[in-house]
Amino acid sequence: MAFDNQQEARMGAGSSSEEASGTWFYAVAVGRRTGVYTVWPDAAAQVCGYPGFKLKTFRDFSEALAFVKENQLEGQEEEHEVTFGETEAGTDPDPEHPESLVTFCDGSVLGFGQPFCNGGAAYACIFPHRREWDEVASVAGSEVTNTHVEYLAAVAAMERANYEDPSGEDVLFIFSDSLVLIDCMTSWVSKWQTNGWRTAKGRAVKNRETIERLVNAQGGRRVLWRHVKAHTAAEDWASHWNSVADTEARGTAGTNASCL
Repeated sequence: MAFDNQQEARMGAGSSSEEASGTWFYAVAVGRRTGVYTVWPDAAAQVCGYPGFKLKTFRDFSEALAFVKENQLEGQEEEHEVTFGETEAGTDPDPEHPESLVTFCDGSVLGFGQPFCNGGAAYACIFPHRREWDEVASVAGSEVTNTHVEYLAAVAAMERANYEDPSGEDVLFIFSDSLVLIDCMTSWVSKWQTNGWRTAKGRAVKNRETIERLVNAQGGRRVLWRHVKAHTAAEDWASHWNSVADTEARGTAGTNASCL
């Protein structure tokens, strides 16, 4: 079934239990992030409210992927390869399984720009299934930004994954409340590289050195980037661990921040 407007896409939320179980493949050819999804809410989030979207459901993964490739707009060709959300049913581990390679990344910047204050900054990458791998560290500098420390958290997570799994065979889940980080790695970075590290407006890409570290650290490893909303006080698994990462980063940043 193909959805041609926002109303029909919303109607899809009432899919049958068979569809929800993963036997359907939702192909998003035009949307926020193109790709093949096996979970309806993930697919719907890419098209609801998006003008001119193209989405179609299939029983066969190959047919779904072909639909994406054949119907993408210019400039979106790479996005069906990114691993934001569900991509290949039956191949991705469950992030809540204790054997999965999972990290929650966050950063905090406190006190910078405030009168009579010394700022503090830190990042945290938390491995819920391997707490001994956690890394929480202060970041020095007078012009540190939230985006920068979010990037550093992801660098630390990937480098730890590479140390523990040097073959790069294990899928790495990175949960973050930073859409800037996720968009950078799933959409923007390939375009920046093609443009000589210039944005679409011709400006030099900020944090280029750290982003290059991210790209090099990922290498050939398959990374599934997952967004989790911050500061919701929700009690689900992802929200809990995101809160742990936030608390660790803020606590460490706070030890270095002081105001008269």
